[in-house]
Order: sequence, then structure tokens, then C-alpha cells
Amino acid sequence: MIHWKCSRIRFLLMTLCICVGGLFFLTSCASFGTARVFESEEYIVYKLQNQDTPPALAEKFLGDGKKSWVIEDANEDVEFKKNNVIVIPLKEKNKGGLTSHGFQVVPILCYHRFEKDCTSSLCMPAHVFEQQMKYLHENGYRVISFGQLLDFLEYRHSLPQKAVIISIDDGYRSVYDVGYPILKKFGFRATLFIYTDFINSCKNALTKFMQERPDLEATC
Repeated sequence: MIHWKCSRIRFLLMTLCICVGGLFFLTSCASFGTARVFESEEYIVYKLQNQDTPPALAEKFLGDGKKSWVIEDANEDVEFKKNNVIVIPLKEKNKGGLTSHGFQVVPILCYHRFEKDCTSSLCMPAHVFEQQMKYLHENGYRVISFGQLLDFLEYRHSLPQKAVIISIDDGYRSVYDVGYPILKKFGFRATLFIYTDFINSCKNALTKFMQERPDLEATC
């Protein structure tokens, strides 16, 4: 009888050790393994780690850091900090911006030239332009190119919910002297529609610096 009780006690102790070891192993896996809570062909449920940012996650899971807006738009009410859970969409949805509630509109902001003080209706005061860019930045707007807009209109790709285009016509030098520093301040790009004959034609015209400025997309 005593021998049977000792054997049973040893069995219970061994079982307890196995359970504790297994729990430790699972805890270790959760701590040092993947942060993916769930994954399917359409999305990943992901638990944020210390160094995770939308661009880094977009680069890792979507193959392009510039697609961070896909993750941000899918998690509007989630703060990107450690241990918060987010959803990472793996497939593009809503191409063309059509929904049961209507369709997506993309504003196109068109400018010509910039000055500190303006006397012409085609001129934008520098401080007003900066206020407008600040508004776009603070309200989550993302500047896209006309190429992205074309893909959107032809139902090839989706766009950020708050997409906008910044377009500048003609080719005045104030685009570089006044407009460019403001665009750079807020991390925005602009598309220039220029008159090629106007370039280098006078002191108020742009020069060939455009060839060395990837921040400004020239369209002739």
C-alpha cells in the first residue's frame, strides 16, 4: 500500500513538472516568437512590439514602406504602441473608391506661383500656402501622384482615404524659392506642369535644377 502511494505521488509530481515545463515553453514562445496573433490570406492580426511603426510593418508585410497608409487607415482608432493589437490587410480592397455609401473623391489643389505678398489672383501668399499644407498634415491627408490617381480611376489600385494631389502650373522660380521649402517641411511632394520654353527664359523662371530634384515631379 505504501509502495503504491509513493508511486502515485511520483506520478503526480512528474505530471506537475511536465505541465509547468510546458507552460514555461509556451510563455517563452509567446515572448520570443512571432507577434502574429492570427493570419489568413486576407489579413494578419498583429501584436505590436517595441520598434514597430506603420512604415516598418508595411515594408515587412506588404513589401513597400510607402504603403503604411494601408495599415494606418485600417487602424484609425488604435494607438501604435507596444502590446496593442492591429489588423494588417494583405489584399487591396475598394479599388476605385466605390462603396455602398457612395464614391471616393480626390481633391486636386492647383497653384501657379508664390510670393510673400501677392497682387495677382494667380499668386499664393507664402503664409497662406503654409497654413494650407499644415492643415493637410495635421488632418491626415496624404499627397499622391497623378500616376497613382490614374491607377485608381482605372480600378487597378486603391488610395488612402484622405488622398490629395498638389499641382503647380507654369514653372515660376518661386516654386523652388518659396513653395519647395514649405512642401519639404511637411514631407509633401508636388507635380509641376511646366512650359518648357519658359525654363531658363528669365529671372522669374525655373532652371534645369528640376533634373536633380526628385521631390518635385515634372510633367511637360
